[in-house]
Amino acid sequence: QGEMVDRFPDNVLQLAHLKAQLLFREGDTEEAVALLEEEIEVHQAWHDDLLEDIESNAGEGEYIEPGLTGSPYFNDLV
Repeated sequence: QGEMVDRFPDNVLQLAHLKAQLLFREGDTEEAVALLEEEIEVHQAWHDDLLEDIESNAGEGEYIEPGLTGSPYFNDLV
C-alpha cells in the first residue's frame, strides 16, 4: 500500500473556506478572495501530491471513483 497522506492541510483548507464565506457575507469580498488565493497557493503542492498518491495507489486501468478527485475543500476553493 502507498504511504499515508497527511489530511491536516484538508482541515486547514476547510477552515479557510469557512473564513472566506464569513468575510464574503460581511461584505469584505476583497479580503475573502485574498485569503482563498493565498491558501490555494500554499496548498497547491500538497494537493498535487494527494492526487498523485490516489492515482499511484490505483491499479493499472483501475476505475477511480469520481469522488476521489483530491481534497474537496481545495477543489471548492479553486
